[in-house]
Amino acid sequence: MRIEDRKDGRIDIVLSDRLEAVAPAPKRAHQGWRYLEAAKEPDANGDESGLAELPPLLYTRLSALALV
Repeated sequence: MRIEDRKDGRIDIVLSDRLEAVAPAPKRAHQGWRYLEAAKEPDANGDESGLAELPPLLYTRLSALALV
């Protein structure tokens, strides 16, 4: 709702006490590596995230919760 400066130099973020339900919406992953130099971009053959190593059932459940 608003941001307030405190006397001690910190900042308070004031939120509403009312919660609003929001339906999850699938999004494409942000591929920030596109902006890296060629030497620093990830290997196209490997997935360093470890997601490929998750058991399929666990991946499915995490995906349903929009966690992966």
